[in-house]
Amino acid sequence: MKFLNHLTLLFAFTTTFGQQSTKPVVEFKHEMVPEPVLTNDKEFVDFYYKAWEIAFSQIKTDKGVPQSPYVDEAFDPNVIWIWDTNFMLHFWKYAQTSFPESILTLNNFYKPILDKAPLSLSIEILDNPPLFSWTENAFYKLSNNKQHLEDVLVKNQYPQRYFEYFDTVPKGTKAYGSATTWIKKVPNGYLWEGGRSGMDNTPRGRIGAHATKQRPNNPDMLWVDAISQQALNALYIKKMYEKVGDKTSAIVWNKKYEDLKSTINLKYWNEKDQFYYDLDQNTLQPMKVKSIASYWPLLAEVASNDQAKLMVDKIKTDSLFGGQ
Repeated sequence: MKFLNHLTLLFAFTTTFGQQSTKPVVEFKHEMVPEPVLTNDKEFVDFYYKAWEIAFSQIKTDKGVPQSPYVDEAFDPNVIWIWDTNFMLHFWKYAQTSFPESILTLNNFYKPILDKAPLSLSIEILDNPPLFSWTENAFYKLSNNKQHLEDVLVKNQYPQRYFEYFDTVPKGTKAYGSATTWIKKVPNGYLWEGGRSGMDNTPRGRIGAHATKQRPNNPDMLWVDAISQQALNALYIKKMYEKVGDKTSAIVWNKKYEDLKSTINLKYWNEKDQFYYDLDQNTLQPMKVKSIASYWPLLAEVASNDQAKLMVDKIKTDSLFGGQ
């Protein structure tokens, strides 16, 4: 029930902004998506199907993009976002038999950023979180489409190349109508900025005019989410290599993952507070503002069982994150 709540509420949030197409590319029918099994909550079931109906209405076509049709986040018809699209696809994986092209939406990021393909849309942020491998693996678990996995991972190496892009793109890079990049790999982690992180409403790292409003902007902050998301990225690249039977490459990417995991646990874990924090790059001291960004190490399987339990206990604490 909790899963279904999260699915429908997040889907509704993701797909209800912006204009809706009057002539959907794919006409939605209830049998195209998983059937919720609820006996005493008809309104919730209706809400679930309405969320999917809206989502299907946001399948777009455009002759000027590498992949058409594609899944649109519905905020701006001329702009696409890496962050939003990856999260949307974690819901679209449940409807991929009805719209198998959904995962190919990622080609509208892969091909322009990595292959310099032309693009009629704008990519709002080039250095959004590197979540492609996480999404690709999630789709594969339900589709078992090894041909797609080999095309993405082996032939084109898109997740691996975006991992390297995230590590090496010069700060201030601008392309495809994007905002300038902020990510910068430095010893012990990454410098970044709130809008680029996708978590621009977190209260951490706000200085100057941003101290009480807008988004994190501390130029000396090492972002716990950035390094954890790269660990997550390396972890799932490793797992996908295992799925295609390439043990040698899996070992290489596991080494990258273990190196990041070690840094996170040695530098970002604060034993006294039993919490993952952002760091000051100059002193490596924790910036002790608790936010949900500190839970990315759990998604990246960086936290030990004991650390994960301690982090979960804090979610349950009323005075921190609202409790249960």
